Amino acid sequence: MAKQLYDYWFVQFDFPDENGKPYKSSGGRMVWNEKLKREIPENWHSDNVCLIADILSGGTPSKRINEYWNYGHIPFFGPTDYNGSMFQLQTADKITESGLQHCSSSLFEENTIIITARGSIGKLVIVGTPMAMNQSCYALKSKNKEYEYLYFLTIQLIESLKAKGSGSVFKSIIASDIENTMLCVANKEIISLFCDKASPIMKQIKKNTQEIMHLTKQRDDLLPLLMNGQVSVNSDLAVLYIIYGLKYQNYEREHHSGDSCENAA
Repeated sequence: MAKQLYDYWFVQFDFPDENGKPYKSSGGRMVWNEKLKREIPENWHSDNVCLIADILSGGTPSKRINEYWNYGHIPFFGPTDYNGSMFQLQTADKITESGLQHCSSSLFEENTIIITARGSIGKLVIVGTPMAMNQSCYALKSKNKEYEYLYFLTIQLIESLKAKGSGSVFKSIIASDIENTMLCVANKEIISLFCDKASPIMKQIKKNTQEIMHLTKQRDDLLPLLMNGQVSVNSDLAVLYIIYGLKYQNYEREHHSGDSCENAA
């Protein structure tokens, strides 16, 4: 898995050295970092996430103005939309172009990282389709489009905030919390190498998530037809079941293919 690879490289510090061997296990030089109060690899940095990403905020257009919401097509993310998936592909609410122009949220492009800052706090998603977000979230946009490393570094950020707070529960996240949290940030070469390896794994995860979403929609469309007698079990439903089953088999093949990529990494 991409997370296992990240932990091996950036938590245990056994990324490939110049000879392709695990850095720390092979005697790579570690230096004491006063800010982090621990040793880190030589030429790595102690800094906040802003070294590699920009912090962006959201906002909600007025609910009283119908033209901002009615027949909207732009996904509008809030903490309650979080469903545990790595990639966020859809939201309960949508806003119009006018709504986007009249709120403080930008239209965030794919692979932006969103952090929920209020309500369901400290949840992370990767934007899977362009969307806006409300004021209960922050967005992190990679300065070099290397979102794969940024996503896992942000997980470490949240873990640090929880450790400084009261365990797994804390009331909210504000921008200064993000800016004042020091992290161990790798050098550019290792970040790029990691992203090259993690990118196909995470693209497969996104593709699998899209397929699950499509299959779920087909299931939800099919069940009411069965319940009200518009399809029959012996004929129409059998055909639809075959189609559904073939799609699911395709997903399974892709899913196991993704696992193979992860194991190979």
